[in-house]
Amino acid sequence: MKRIIRYTIALALVIAMVSCGSDLDSEDPEVPSSLETVIGTVSMEILYPAEAGFENIIDAKADIYEDADTVLDALKAYAAENDLAVVVENGIYTYVTGIGGISEKDFGNNTGWVFTVNNEMVMEGADTCTLSDGDMVSWQYVDYSDTSI
Repeated sequence: MKRIIRYTIALALVIAMVSCGSDLDSEDPEVPSSLETVIGTVSMEILYPAEAGFENIIDAKADIYEDADTVLDALKAYAAENDLAVVVENGIYTYVTGIGGISEKDFGNNTGWVFTVNNEMVMEGADTCTLSDGDMVSWQYVDYSDTSI
């Protein structure tokens, strides 16, 4: 009887965890369906590490919307239109951990993705940095231990 109760509790916990979902790692390039009004288009580039052997994405375009105008929104919009995987870690901060199959630490413990807007480093998260029509977003895979960045 105790065994049945334990299994029932364990099963209930698993069902609860699955139905609630987890925001820690999401691979969701989908743009929210509530988006209706395009307010502009931004240019985007994605610069992969040379070791990956991937072709960089240069002069791509992504729409921004009235309710989704952040750097992260633009990346997700581009990814959804181009079948590109984007992995985001949500916690205290939202952090893009992977783009197009290349993830942080794939090429060293101090590597990962950073972005600039109009060739300037931005000191806020991709999910809070808002964009305007005509902005240029650059995602670059970097080695943080390289102090020349």
